[in-house]
Amino acid sequence: MNVLYFMSEIAYGDFTQRHPPKTYRVPGYDGVEILTGTAMTARFLIWGAWLAMQYMMNHNRFHDVLWTLRWEETVLGTIKIQASAPRLSLPPSSYSIDSTGNGTANPGASISDSHISNNSLDARFALFIESFADGKTLTKYEVFMICYTGLLHCAQKPTTEPMRSFGNRSPIGDVSLHMFQNGPSLAYAYIIRTLSHIPRYLLQDPRGFREINFDLRLDEVLGARGAITKGRV
Repeated sequence: MNVLYFMSEIAYGDFTQRHPPKTYRVPGYDGVEILTGTAMTARFLIWGAWLAMQYMMNHNRFHDVLWTLRWEETVLGTIKIQASAPRLSLPPSSYSIDSTGNGTANPGASISDSHISNNSLDARFALFIESFADGKTLTKYEVFMICYTGLLHCAQKPTTEPMRSFGNRSPIGDVSLHMFQNGPSLAYAYIIRTLSHIPRYLLQDPRGFREINFDLRLDEVLGARGAITKGRV
């Protein structure tokens, strides 16, 4: 959840915005924190986090780690993922990244700025999640990685820009994200909010991680539809 929160917070801003060093913690998931070591533009932070999670999931290696982000031969900065509570342990490993069941969720004020924060989304926004009748079971890694991939896509768009239909394929498993504009399209900020909420919803659902369809509504008007699928065209 921590990396999902980190990526969504960065995605709400401009892709070229420069972010000062900061420690990111998620309420309720405060056992882990993410620290950025130097001021970096959003695109490097987003790409760095995405590449880091791809590596960690592919190698099933989850521990304190310090990632060094590089563009060609230039060191851009670092992203550190570590346990929040002080404890005796070995120093974190270091790596380098080359940056070349149906339910209703209410992720929940109005969009006016060119870039929106997580807390400025309209309270009338609602996310409706449904299961496929013949839905496949997915792993936790597959769901999180496709949501990271969707966030990477949305981060490159102005948050107030109306969403255009798009699709993404995850590098882990044959899992895809499909997003379709429907009627008055929602801004990308709402897609970011949706993708940051879906893993939390499935994590808490007794039926677990699985293929899903979902509708995004604002003031009860359908603005977009989406799906997370595996091995489907």
